[in-house]
Amino acid sequence: MDQLPDRIAELFKDRTVLISGATGFVGKALLEKLLRVTDVKRLYLLIRKKKGKSHNERVNEIFNNISKKPNAMKKCVPILGDVSEIDLGINNDDRQTLVNEIDFIIHSAATTRFDHTLKEALFIHVSTAYVNPKESILYEKIYDPPADPHEVLNSINWIKEDTMGKFTKTDSLLQRSFPGWCNSLQGPMGLFVGAGKGVIRSMYMDSKSYANFIPVDCTVSGIMAAAWNYLTFGDAPQIYNLCVPEKDFKITWEEIILNGYDVINNRVPFNNILWYPGGTLTKSKVYNNINFVLFQLIPALFIDMLFYLFGYKPITKHLSLQSDVIDVKNYLADCCLCVRRSILKETDDMLPAAKRKHENVSIPVYME
Repeated sequence: MDQLPDRIAELFKDRTVLISGATGFVGKALLEKLLRVTDVKRLYLLIRKKKGKSHNERVNEIFNNISKKPNAMKKCVPILGDVSEIDLGINNDDRQTLVNEIDFIIHSAATTRFDHTLKEALFIHVSTAYVNPKESILYEKIYDPPADPHEVLNSINWIKEDTMGKFTKTDSLLQRSFPGWCNSLQGPMGLFVGAGKGVIRSMYMDSKSYANFIPVDCTVSGIMAAAWNYLTFGDAPQIYNLCVPEKDFKITWEEIILNGYDVINNRVPFNNILWYPGGTLTKSKVYNNINFVLFQLIPALFIDMLFYLFGYKPITKHLSLQSDVIDVKNYLADCCLCVRRSILKETDDMLPAAKRKHENVSIPVYME
């Protein structure tokens, strides 16, 4: 049987794409896939200065681990800009270049302010699935905002910069795709790292509620497929909710947590733990606060005191870390391995020592 053509790859062949948020979680995965499976002509990456590093330095860090396509980096052109600024912070020369060359815009940055559009470009916006938390059923449509977004943006200009929350992102791209890849502790892996290190002792949540996750590569595939669908069928701009239907895969947070603790204890434990993994999941805010103070805050303050006496930095400020057949334990094990390697910098040769510390230890986990 003849192999079917890759319609998505053909769509991006010899095309030019502007990507915002290329240093973020979804942006890095999107960048990797475009370079790996398509013959894209050029990728313009909208990148801001951060922590004293220029946009050129930051894009170089993204490619530290690229190995499959030696010329991949040559296709990527960093554009200095910031989506929180007027006109995206892009200078006139770069703006004219983008106007003349761009075929696609994929917006996956953390904040949005596209006051000016680039002519004759297809625009794809990536958002979190949880922007309408009060809706019991989330339809694939645009919902009216709770406030006028233009008024909100205007009001932000009155807020002092030192009172604004700051986004944190890491800057490394693993070009070689492998299971469990992630570059951030903002999602569920922050929960497992905090619990696995013994820092988080109590979680305020309903353990019987269902966890609905989708791998980032599926999100990236959906982004690319949405572009093909729009250009092929000429539909009006569509909204797609990328999620796993409960009829295909249904798992509670209790099951996730129990599997995760088993993985952390027996398969992929962490080094340098403060307390053996365990703790409480509760729907009672009062009970959670009591547990937090007794088993999380007070011990952390005590350890901070010891750290201070011995000249180390305190840790209390980090306490806020919060087929249809899927092998949950293998999936979580892959995620924990990736976090060990890329974020915690705990190498595989340190794993046997971590496992020895967890031998013959039972993990008490209390759920309501």
